[in-house]
Amino acid sequence: MNHNNIYTALSGILLSMLALPTLAAGITELKVEGDIAVFKTSDAKAHTLPNCVATSHKPYWAISLTSDAGKAAYSSLITAISAKASVHVATKQGCLSGTTYEEAKSITITGLTVSANKVRFAGFVPSVPADFTRVYLNGQTQNQSPLSAMNRICRASFPGARAMLWDDFRALGDQYPENTDYVWVFDAIEHVSVAESRHDRGTYLRQQVIYKNGQIESSSDNIDMIQTCTQYQTTSRGFGTVLKNRDFQSYSCSNRASIACVY
Repeated sequence: MNHNNIYTALSGILLSMLALPTLAAGITELKVEGDIAVFKTSDAKAHTLPNCVATSHKPYWAISLTSDAGKAAYSSLITAISAKASVHVATKQGCLSGTTYEEAKSITITGLTVSANKVRFAGFVPSVPADFTRVYLNGQTQNQSPLSAMNRICRASFPGARAMLWDDFRALGDQYPENTDYVWVFDAIEHVSVAESRHDRGTYLRQQVIYKNGQIESSSDNIDMIQTCTQYQTTSRGFGTVLKNRDFQSYSCSNRASIACVY
């Protein structure tokens, strides 16, 4: 499995929108096509479209994933989707190079709200095996759901605590320790894009896993194998998802990692 991330860390605020046609709306569609990301919002474009835009592409915007500005814009889209916020899009008044999609010059998130519920960091439960969903009851092995199992593990070490989810991590901000350990994450994946690739030896499916922090990882493995290690056996391949240094990574089910807990 290729663990090289195309996307690096979130960086920067985007370009100014002075005197340019703009649009503030929710994101209704987001897809990755090779090295570009294409998205659509809930409101129709009100400005005159560039002549280069194909008829079928008129509702869409495009950004490049090969530039730092494009990566930052893509991360803003992921953040907006996760937070259910609107975005303000400014046009570059032309098409993205090599495409018939209108290029977005800048993307600004609007309508972000801060939850009234205060999340507090409880601590880490270290060295948890990947198959933590398996419990032994009445002499039999049973599988709990991943979230239930993680909550159970947190409560055993921090009474009243629960497992940290992605929204909790975002809400914690600087409260989250700069921990060097790997941390199992239950809900890291935002979207999976699947495309068909043809080679001399045949055709196979190429997957791009889009994480909630905007990272993109290419994989030829089954996506089911990189969400949890519930079905993992010592003779099988399998990957879970971990958080390390604020980035997501795929992590072998044969490893151990921590679980982060919150109140």
